[in-house]
Amino acid sequence: MREGISRMERSFVFDLLETKESSGATLEADRRFIDVMIKDSERYAETGGWGFEEFKGNGRAEGSLNAQERMACYSCHTGVKGHDFVFSAFRP
Repeated sequence: MREGISRMERSFVFDLLETKESSGATLEADRRFIDVMIKDSERYAETGGWGFEEFKGNGRAEGSLNAQERMACYSCHTGVKGHDFVFSAFRP
């Protein structure tokens, strides 16, 4: 993936929510966490040009990952190095 013109072209967000049942319908409930990947080849050179972070619940404070956990994210993503470390793909 090339580094894009806008931040949206350089970021991936995974938002995991709890669900609840109400009147036969499944509804979203509390947020469990948001995982974010940010592409910046200079800032994150040691992790393939990607920064990794996780935000717990609905908090907007600093991320919750320490350096070792960020490296664990990178290690997992090395399995898709040929796809610029990104598991997902655009589906039109």
